[in-house]
Amino acid sequence: MNQYNKYIDLKGSYFTRVHKKKSKHGDKLRYLREETVAKEFLKGSATVIVHIEELDSDIELDNFSDPELIRTYLGDKFIER
Repeated sequence: MNQYNKYIDLKGSYFTRVHKKKSKHGDKLRYLREETVAKEFLKGSATVIVHIEELDSDIELDNFSDPELIRTYLGDKFIER
């Protein structure tokens, strides 16, 4: 499964993903669009960890999570119609 991170702070929110590298160089952090993460999430092949900076809390959401939690933290694009 792919693991994505959503960071929510006072300025807004953004999605990231860490790409693991096999070589001696460090891992790369990639910033992603919301549509890309929503597409993978709706396929069922992704989990999203929501990091809330003000509260210092983490919430892990996947395709089987409560729809109200998904709507609250990720938005309507992440719910199947």
